[in-house]
Amino acid sequence: MLLAMKAVKGITFFCVFLLAHIFISCSNLMGYGVILWSIPEENLYDGDIVPVYIKSNINEVYVIGIPGTDRKIELPLWQITDPVSKKDAEKNALRFQEYKGVYALVKEDGLIVRNEPTNTGRQIYRLKQDEIIKVLYKGKGAPVANFEGDWLRVIMQDGTIGWRFSYNLTLFNESEGIKGNTVVEEVDEVLESVLKTRWYPESYQTMIRNNTIDIEAMNPSHGFITGAQSKITELIMPSFSLSYSYEGVQKIDKNVYEFINTPLTMTIKNASAVVIQYKDSSGKLYSYSFTALADNPADLISAEKSRRQVLFNALLSSGPSYSSSNYGVLQFIEGNSFLWTGYSLLSPSVIPSGAGSRGKVELKYFLGKELSFVYDGILSLSFDSRDEEICFFYKLEETGLRLEHLPFSLISNNTAERQSSNPLVMFFAR
Repeated sequence: MLLAMKAVKGITFFCVFLLAHIFISCSNLMGYGVILWSIPEENLYDGDIVPVYIKSNINEVYVIGIPGTDRKIELPLWQITDPVSKKDAEKNALRFQEYKGVYALVKEDGLIVRNEPTNTGRQIYRLKQDEIIKVLYKGKGAPVANFEGDWLRVIMQDGTIGWRFSYNLTLFNESEGIKGNTVVEEVDEVLESVLKTRWYPESYQTMIRNNTIDIEAMNPSHGFITGAQSKITELIMPSFSLSYSYEGVQKIDKNVYEFINTPLTMTIKNASAVVIQYKDSSGKLYSYSFTALADNPADLISAEKSRRQVLFNALLSSGPSYSSSNYGVLQFIEGNSFLWTGYSLLSPSVIPSGAGSRGKVELKYFLGKELSFVYDGILSLSFDSRDEEICFFYKLEETGLRLEHLPFSLISNNTAERQSSNPLVMFFAR
């Protein structure tokens, strides 16, 4: 029994010795591979062609030879191309020639590496700021709006290979080291500013720019609330509202951020404009544009109400009663009301039958630029017994009030840019 055990041990030792000898000699050449990531301590650099002898799937390594020596080393599988004939390896090496020795420094945290050279490609890796990656070659991909650069095939230090747009990468040659910097936005500072801002629907900025504040459409509570302090973000619109708790905000692409653990993403267009997107439970994508305002909407609404009241008060103080031999007597009353009698010639063509004589006055519509030189404003009259509005251009003159019927079809976005082709003009004396 003892002899048998010694025999087994002897055989085992011989096998180990034989395998070690085979490993060292590596006489069975598998082929040739191209180094993808330099090994300067072994004087091996990306693009070099080396012989490959052994592949270990267990240890995930190749055994390669170092050209010009008898030495052999282990190399991770990802660090070299699969072994092929020397001729084919030389062809493979040509593909990497343009970017031989070229690496890239990642300038921003969270940049995405994709499976295809397009911004819609599947995410396969998320880069970290100051991470070093190897550039393999340049590819043809979908353009990235408003940004110059190229789609690059890159490899990370864990062996992941994918596509990354070159913007926000600092390319450098390993022989020279990292020199200079690419022009990169201080996105973190922009993001910090964005998170501190209260965002309102883009339509509010349009109202302000055109001086056409619609107090029914402008609501101080509507908009996008980042929740920088509370970590609760809110999307409040006229027809719905959403609220989500989130852990933080992380960058997923150039100027694009996601609120972690929410269906919301945010694209920063500039310091005063963002776009919020979200997917509902069915996967349908919605997109809303928001703007930063210099003034509080509540103050804008208050100022607009005051403007309208000033206009109505002018009608009161100049009249308050105006009369026409053809169109009756129009009287303005405190509380933004009116009394109109004797308008039979206007019924039913302008004023519906049975409208009555009393109603409310509003000055909520606006004159187009050209019409603002002709009239003072637009009167919107709503008779108590009728739901529809009846609108008139109006002009206070020295001796009375001039009205011109304004068909509602000529009002767009609360503004009248033109008159009727066959206008009905009326004059009421004081």
